[in-house]
Amino acid sequence: MQGFGLKNQFTCVVATAADGTFLPCQLCFQGSTDKALQGNIKYKPSSIQPAPGGKRKERQEAQRAGGKAKKTTSSSVPDFRKMGSDAANEWKGIASLAVTHDHWADVNTSKSWVQDVLFPYYEETCRALGVPVRSRKCVLLVDCWWGWLDEEFRTWLKSNHPYVLLLFVLAGCTPVGQPNDAGIIANLEGEFFWKEK
Repeated sequence: MQGFGLKNQFTCVVATAADGTFLPCQLCFQGSTDKALQGNIKYKPSSIQPAPGGKRKERQEAQRAGGKAKKTTSSSVPDFRKMGSDAANEWKGIASLAVTHDHWADVNTSKSWVQDVLFPYYEETCRALGVPVRSRKCVLLVDCWWGWLDEEFRTWLKSNHPYVLLLFVLAGCTPVGQPNDAGIIANLEGEFFWKEK
């Protein structure tokens, strides 16, 4: 990542399926264009086009002030199944890359996560079960983070992925209802923290 700006702060979105399968991650880096991503890798463009990023309040304030809201761009990583083993191992576990104005996830990265991570897993699971894609409900259990709660995201999800049943872990119950938060995420943060020390 040398030469593509500081990458010591980023957001990593992790998820597991109910059977314990670890889904590929989404990484969010800071930048103003997708040039903030590693340049020698050719990414498969995400179906989510660059769009104003940040919280709704930030986007509205920028619009009122006559300025442009900073954009979020997303890219899917290459299809591992079509790559050599060395290249596939290099990217194992990552399915979506996003560039935001502050390295935090937002409504657009949430859409990209559904498109680049959840849907391929759901599609593969349907095929493995021998049922038509979109013929079964997919339960998506998330925390009460503003990016999932945002009306724009929920409207987009209903329009584009009506088979997804969006459920929320009650506030204050994340460690119980969403074990990734206390397990995988805590270990990931600890790993980076101790390496920095």
